[in-house]
Amino acid sequence: MPGLKPIALVVAVAAPQQWQQKVVQMARLDSKDDNIRRDWRRKISRGYAERVNQDENEVKYEFDFAVPEEFGEIGAVLVENEHHKEMYFKNITLDGFPNGTINVTCNSWVHPKFDNPGKRVFFTNKVKETLL
Repeated sequence: MPGLKPIALVVAVAAPQQWQQKVVQMARLDSKDDNIRRDWRRKISRGYAERVNQDENEVKYEFDFAVPEEFGEIGAVLVENEHHKEMYFKNITLDGFPNGTINVTCNSWVHPKFDNPGKRVFFTNKVKETLL
């Protein structure tokens, strides 16, 4: 698609036995720029998860997005848990950006949308290397 760049988003969640069946998650990207966020909010397609890996401790889901080049820097990832039980989100990784991979540390429970209809917001990590 002209003007759009493909972005892959991988979510790692804890994997108790009751999550052995396919779980569908939804995610949306949000720009750091207020003007871009306002203009593109309805134009950014949502991504639905596909399970790509699973072991006894973790399940990884992958979302594919097509993001407009003028979208700007990613400020947050909004997620919605469509499973009927809460899920523990470990981290989110975004690949496909010219400046490299973006990692979002979650370490947080996300309630099902049936209990809490609001989307959960996870902000991108912005620690300067000089502070590390």
